[in-house]
Formats: sequence, structure tokens, C-alpha cells
Amino acid sequence: MLRILTVLLSLPLLFLLISSYPAPVEESQSVPDIQESTLPRNSRGTASGDNLMQYRGYPASYVLEQLSGMPVTYNLDDDPRIDFYYVYPELTTEEAKKVAVQKLVEFVGGQAREIPVATAGYLLQPTDAFGQVSEKDLGLEGTIKSVHNSEVGATELSLESLAELLNTHRQEKFFVDDTACCTNVRFDSDDAVIELRKQLLATAGVRLKSTERKVPMLQVTK
Repeated sequence: MLRILTVLLSLPLLFLLISSYPAPVEESQSVPDIQESTLPRNSRGTASGDNLMQYRGYPASYVLEQLSGMPVTYNLDDDPRIDFYYVYPELTTEEAKKVAVQKLVEFVGGQAREIPVATAGYLLQPTDAFGQVSEKDLGLEGTIKSVHNSEVGATELSLESLAELLNTHRQEKFFVDDTACCTNVRFDSDDAVIELRKQLLATAGVRLKSTERKVPMLQVTK
């Protein structure tokens, strides 16, 4: 059953998203169905489910970034809005994403390679206060994750999971060298870094240290 994750549409257009797209085939669909988008220019949406991924109305470069999990340098003249539909019952999601990236690069007529890029960011360092602030003290009792406007809260996070949460909701890059577990956190996704430092130290017991790391990037060229 489809779980609609993000839909920036009115309800009639949501119906159009699902009903107008080709129905899943009975057999294994080993490659994604990729077409230039038929949606109005300002309409777009995503859907996912068991062995299913779908993007409609997004530029190809954006979909490549989501599928690869890497920043994308897109050096082609045309970045078409696409309708992307992929059912992969015989593959894992990671296997399917590799196939999807390859086929999407072929669709836009490019070539792709992964290159390491020096990227500035912040290393998460646990302090003696790591995990000492309770869910109740943060107003997160019985909550796994809470997002309200720019306010983000989460509980029972490993240091790695905290970095993933920050990378999802902040513009900066966050890295870890430690496997510490577990802590709770509250922070504002829009605040300046100086305020974020205070929030992470006070709620999660984590200190930020400026650093630079080699981060893989997907480069798409002719």
C-alpha cells in the first residue's frame, strides 16, 4: 500500500498523481519507467512503498540526488522535469537505487562518476552530559520524532542517527567518528550555528567541532 511521503499539491492534483500514472505491472519490473513529466509546472510529488519509488514533476538532477544519496554536480544543458516510477520486487532498495541512477543518467544523455570533494562541516563529539537529559525534560515523552515548523525533536538517538537528523534538517554537513548511544535532542533547524551549538550541548550533550572531510559527489557530464 502506497504511503504518500511528500505531496505539494491540492487534493485534485493528488488524485491526478496516483490515478494517471501507469498501474504497477504484475511481473517484476527490473528497470524504472522514466518519462518527461506531464504534470503542471508547479506540481510535484513523491510516493514510496514496499519495493516502490516514485517521483513526479521533479528535475532529473533532484531525483538523482535523492536516489544516490550524494550531492550532484549536474553539467548538462537540459535538466528535464520527469515522471519516475520504479517497482523492484526482486531487488533490495540499495540495489534498486544503483539501477535507478544508471538508467536516469542514460535517460538524460549523460555520464556519471563519483568524485571525492573536500567539504566543510561539523564533527559531533559526545560529552559527559551525553544522554543525560530525559525525554520528559525536553517535552518529548512518548515521542520518537517531532517536527513543528522549524522546531525538531527526537529521542533515543545514536550519535550517527543524530548526525543523520541534523543533515536532514540543516544546511550544514555533520560527521561522526563515534558510535555512542543514546541521547535525546531538541534544536531549531533555522537558527544560526552559534545557537545550534548551545542547543545540542544543552539537550543532547554533544559538542560541535569544525572540520573538513572528503564527501562523495555524483558528477553528471556529457
